[in-house]
Amino acid sequence: MSATEVQVPFAPTSFSALSPVESIVFDAKALQKATEILNVIYRYRAPVPESVEDRSDEGTLKFLPLIYSRVKAHQAIQLILPAFPFKSPNRKNKVLGTLPDKGEETALSHLNGLCAAITDIYEPGAILTIASDGLVYNGKCILKEILST
Repeated sequence: MSATEVQVPFAPTSFSALSPVESIVFDAKALQKATEILNVIYRYRAPVPESVEDRSDEGTLKFLPLIYSRVKAHQAIQLILPAFPFKSPNRKNKVLGTLPDKGEETALSHLNGLCAAITDIYEPGAILTIASDGLVYNGKCILKEILST
């Protein structure tokens, strides 16, 4: 697979052929919807470099049950993005102001698009929590700048 291709884990109709006995074990509609949601998430991921083994199948096996349980309960899909970059508090030498710059704006727009794409196919939608160690790291930056002056 080339770096520009994105491989989806399942075709959207892959679970539609479940027999009645198999459909007792799984909620086929919830499993189908969970698969569609995971396919949306895969569309928004970074491409896997050709030099790296693509282990997307392992991720699918871990995340599909989590998404399935939320869909079955008709709850929003909860996502978390760890280590989101933060703006330096040094407005004198490093940044022009406190507002997001174009890179931050583009990243947030892309993440908003992910949530909107999930909401387009699943009414409860998705809730994305952005986690940053910025407060801890900002404290270290400020301390370093104080000590260096």
